[in-house]
Amino acid sequence: EKKKKAPARSRSSRFRGVTKHRRSGRWEAHIWVRETGKQVYLGGYEREDHAAEAFDVAALKCKGSKAKINFEIQKYEELLKYIHTITLDELVMAVRRQSQGFARGSSKFRGVTRHPNGRWEARIGMPGSKHIYLGLFNEEQEAARAYDRALVKLRGGQAATNFSLSNYNEQLKEYHLDQHQGILANSTAAKSAAAAGAPPLVEGRRRQSQ
Repeated sequence: EKKKKAPARSRSSRFRGVTKHRRSGRWEAHIWVRETGKQVYLGGYEREDHAAEAFDVAALKCKGSKAKINFEIQKYEELLKYIHTITLDELVMAVRRQSQGFARGSSKFRGVTRHPNGRWEARIGMPGSKHIYLGLFNEEQEAARAYDRALVKLRGGQAATNFSLSNYNEQLKEYHLDQHQGILANSTAAKSAAAAGAPPLVEGRRRQSQ
């Protein structure tokens, strides 16, 4: 069965899975799902790279780490920890809602939407229709910076921020410190478990061999 061409989509994108809608001017993301034999719509975005990310997320859900995506897989390191806990339909609905949030809020910044009360809301979208709410702000840029700071603390240098990462050195330090402490904690726990559990296990094996 041949794929039907949508007449309103004309301009190609430098990104995989992305086209520009001729009438709206928004960048749309689609992915072909082999299991269903259908093309799935992932939302329309003001920014081309946002649409590319939507495609990447869906591709990783469909094909795992072997998927051909637009950005380095390290960009989605945190996402990959949760992506297997939700269905493809849930993920598609989540990315569509994110695109609607961008459109509804008419903000040029990632993670920022216009609240009905007129203020700017910042939040980080997570898989499974979840999000981390960061608060309401009077200024759009203030909300964008709050989003950036929280995201850098969460994802470090892989965070896709609105402003340059050089503005968030303190948050990067916190991220690396947390990572270092986590590694130390895991190492200590492993050593403690080995010290406490290994001798009885060895002794047990000796008795069985006698």
